[in-house]
Amino acid sequence: MNQQLAKFYYLFLVFLVSIECFGQINPTNPVRNIQNAGSALKLKGKALQVNIFISAKEGPAWTRKAKDMVLKVIPESDAWLKRELKKYQHTMKISHKTFGYDQDIRLKSDADPDAGNVKWPTEILKRMGYASPMDFYRQLKKDIDFDQMYIVFFINTEGQSYSNPCDIHHEKDQEAFVESVAVFKKYEGKAITDKSERYVIPHEILHLFGALDLYDGEHQTHKTEKFAIRKLRNSIMLGSVRFQNQNQKQWELPKYEIDEFNAYMMGLHNNYQKWYDQLSKKFAKFYE
Repeated sequence: MNQQLAKFYYLFLVFLVSIECFGQINPTNPVRNIQNAGSALKLKGKALQVNIFISAKEGPAWTRKAKDMVLKVIPESDAWLKRELKKYQHTMKISHKTFGYDQDIRLKSDADPDAGNVKWPTEILKRMGYASPMDFYRQLKKDIDFDQMYIVFFINTEGQSYSNPCDIHHEKDQEAFVESVAVFKKYEGKAITDKSERYVIPHEILHLFGALDLYDGEHQTHKTEKFAIRKLRNSIMLGSVRFQNQNQKQWELPKYEIDEFNAYMMGLHNNYQKWYDQLSKKFAKFYE
């Protein structure tokens, strides 16, 4: 069966499931299934988080002190995620492997999303001595027992952090399969280690497992952002948007939650609600 035919059958199956389960087509379930791909597949089992410290081209190297500060906040991210999974009767063991601690991996190209350079993670892994992202994945798999694996690139420059998730259309692409996030040292002058910014790491990681942003952008409109703020005020996927233009201190990580809509999108529960469609419909159009 060729790839196009396989894709057709898969989407047709999603169509039938939507009708059978809910009596009508909805945009939520196709997006939920399409996002279920890549090296970070499900929030369960044994997860390996690979941390890689990289320096931006022409930028300064990380100091050992700055790296230590980043590594000290990672356990807080792990603990928060485990706490939230427990609410849905899920568990996941998270282990870590770190590269670039003694010496940064230097990036020669540009990791800024506006640069349109999607190949920079492959460049980094090749500079580390691996032929491809899949070669890196397979080498890790030989030495470490894991069910899920993802990379967190810590970049020593200022920028807006983002994720590189995989979907079923690209699962056989060896570069796309290995999922990663880019976490910049600072954003708008605030360090990633600041207590009000520590939500960024788990926020980006959850994208790899299928979570959607709830603020106006790629996944939402201004109208659905307002709906999310009313309905899911504590969601980590709203990020800092609820604090913009307000004289209000931004929350620290423990106050955030995995909201019920994104819990559904990530497979933490299967209790579909019709109002979920308001939050999935914009992104669903991307796949039409």
